[in-house]
Amino acid sequence: MGEPVTSNFAFLVKHDRRLVLLGEAAERAYHHDPIATLTHLRRLGEALAQAAAAHLGIAADSRDDQVERLRRLRDSGALTPEASELFHALRKAGNAAVHDGVGDAGSALHALKLGRALAIWFHQAFGRDPAFKPGAFVPPRPPEDASRALREQLDLLKARLAASESAGEAARLAAEEARRAALSAAERAEEDRVERAALEDLLSDAAARESAMVDRLRALQLVAAQAPAAELHAVVARAEEAGNQLDLDEADTRALIDEQLRSVGWEADTQELRWSAGTRPQKGKNLAIAEVPTEKGPADYVLFIGLEAVGVV
Repeated sequence: MGEPVTSNFAFLVKHDRRLVLLGEAAERAYHHDPIATLTHLRRLGEALAQAAAAHLGIAADSRDDQVERLRRLRDSGALTPEASELFHALRKAGNAAVHDGVGDAGSALHALKLGRALAIWFHQAFGRDPAFKPGAFVPPRPPEDASRALREQLDLLKARLAASESAGEAARLAAEEARRAALSAAERAEEDRVERAALEDLLSDAAARESAMVDRLRALQLVAAQAPAAELHAVVARAEEAGNQLDLDEADTRALIDEQLRSVGWEADTQELRWSAGTRPQKGKNLAIAEVPTEKGPADYVLFIGLEAVGVV
């Protein structure tokens, strides 16, 4: 394997190449297997939390439970509620993908963006680079059967990329899409076969590096555990500041709110359960309907128990 080609996670190479490989695996899998993307992002979230714990002198054992590790990071003061929510979102989506085969291209795209936001948080906090600016998110190649709503999301991300300082990356992405569109079905199938083989090699590389990463983190944890309290306080402060500056767009924020609503019993999906898409209150259902018109403008959500509106978000 050569140098990482991923646009969204390459900066993690400063910390450990395995982190880059896990992010790249998630990106590469997206076009043909969003379930795999969610699985790889779960592993990336675990690795980032493990590395963060080591930097704070917290035991960095890969066998530790992720929930417990995140709790300890939160108790240290380094993990803000916002960053914690992103970690748990990756964990839950990854668990659903691994254990139940649940996940689609829309949820995988959302998870890719959350994974990158956490990677940026980690780099700003533990790479001693609080002013780090990675550029705009580079959207992955859409699946062949991408829905209209998903293509609109990807087009919006491409437009943001083109308008950013990463305009050269946007041009490269457009040229690659044009080249791919000109291929015959047989040529595209062969490219997909080659991409899958490259992904397998990449995952093998990541697996081979796991024990070495764990050894490095154990050594880092021992050093951090003996560091002066003032030094650890400075690390915690950087992590807290980075967590307070997480950069999420409206689509990501809405998706997180959807998950919060679903966790307490509401049917919520701002892409599908929208007033403008024809969704209306229904008997026997607890619906969180998005963009419901009101006298003061559209509400983000109106909560309906059956036909009765009981709350506005």
